[in-house]
Amino acid sequence: MSARVRREGRLVDAVFVMGVAFKAISGVLELVAGVPLLVLGPHPLAVLTDRVVDWLVAVDPDNTFAAALWSGIVGLGSTGAVLAAVYLVFHGVVKITIVLALLRGNRRGFLASIGALAVFFVLQLVELVVAPGVGVALLAAIDAALLGLTCREYRRGHTLADAWQNAFRRTSPVVHRDAIL
Repeated sequence: MSARVRREGRLVDAVFVMGVAFKAISGVLELVAGVPLLVLGPHPLAVLTDRVVDWLVAVDPDNTFAAALWSGIVGLGSTGAVLAAVYLVFHGVVKITIVLALLRGNRRGFLASIGALAVFFVLQLVELVVAPGVGVALLAAIDAALLGLTCREYRRGHTLADAWQNAFRRTSPVVHRDAIL
């Protein structure tokens, strides 16, 4: 195997590992956001958002992020808040469960990951058709890439630990006898 092919394989494995790490972090963040929203309801979220928006507008009166944040929270309503909370909790639990299965080296974890990523990807495509947006397009692209990488690792018979070792292990430089002469 040539050095170029090994480097490319290491890069792909590194992207796979980082994608799984991204899914783990986003799953935790979804739970951190979803559980309080589900338990406390939308009012504390509206109060917190109001304070954040006030601070953002005080720093920059033309802050477009503040306007978008406020309009998103105002338009949420109590039913929307419950649906958003359920979605966040469910999505977060699925992501964390899959990452844990991949960490344990469970081959079925790869199949569950492939299935969940495919479902999330299809839902994101539907959302892109119904309400196009840059954020959803970016998430769909990330999920599509991670879906392809997960299929690749599954076909290779690798675990997440194998991908980690291949991507981040230290290798000593190979010195050929001919290079010394």
